[in-house]
Amino acid sequence: MEESRPAAKHWTLDPALQPYYLGASVILAVCLLLGVLANIFSWTDAMIPLKGWALWVSGTLVGIVAAGSALFVWFSMLSYWWQSDHTERGISAFWLGLILLGNWVGATIYYFVVFRRVEKRIGGNSF
Repeated sequence: MEESRPAAKHWTLDPALQPYYLGASVILAVCLLLGVLANIFSWTDAMIPLKGWALWVSGTLVGIVAAGSALFVWFSMLSYWWQSDHTERGISAFWLGLILLGNWVGATIYYFVVFRRVEKRIGGNSF
């Protein structure tokens, strides 16, 4: 089933917000990749190039930016799903479960798989 309402009315599809969504989602994907790689390769303190204050400051900055990005993407994708995503019932329930249970990881996946496709499809439309 296709969308029953025009998706162009939702605030998340505003063209001015699209670079922010892309940037936040890329930041989250990189953080996820680094977290997975750190667990796979069992990085220890001896293997990390930054030490002391440099590690503390860079870790704090990455954490602040990633947390803000996670909240932005999670809230926006949940809002878009709730108000505008009218796909088949089973698929819609799957995406809701992924966004709610997967938190920022689920929202990032939803952004790249569903939201970007919709945004590109109606990209020529004005908000």
